[in-house]
Amino acid sequence: MTIKPRSPFLGAEIEGVNLYGADRHLTFREADRDSFSEASRHPLVRTHPETGRHALYIHPSKMWSIEGMTTEESGTFVNELLDATIDLSEVYRHQWRLGDLVLIDNRACLHKAARDYDPTVGWGIG
Repeated sequence: MTIKPRSPFLGAEIEGVNLYGADRHLTFREADRDSFSEASRHPLVRTHPETGRHALYIHPSKMWSIEGMTTEESGTFVNELLDATIDLSEVYRHQWRLGDLVLIDNRACLHKAARDYDPTVGWGIG
């Protein structure tokens, strides 16, 4: 999903905005805890290296805050941003069948696992 022209967040309001986040859902070995549980800083919007198109670079459940905002302000901002930019007419929801392989470009789309499948069936690529 790219940022839609209808979004009120285009331009100066999100240009140069950074966020802090880390994967709070993972469990780390004690030896790795310090290096993997620190928040990372990255831009809210990034430019695709091949197409030049802009895309949001955010995972709301892994985000801690937007730089310069409180946690509460950050949550409100991100929810409003996603509401304004997600176009449900462009959502693809795959209906899994035996043998399916779906590839996506993580640099160009927002994605969410529906968890509407049996994870004990099939093979993963890893």
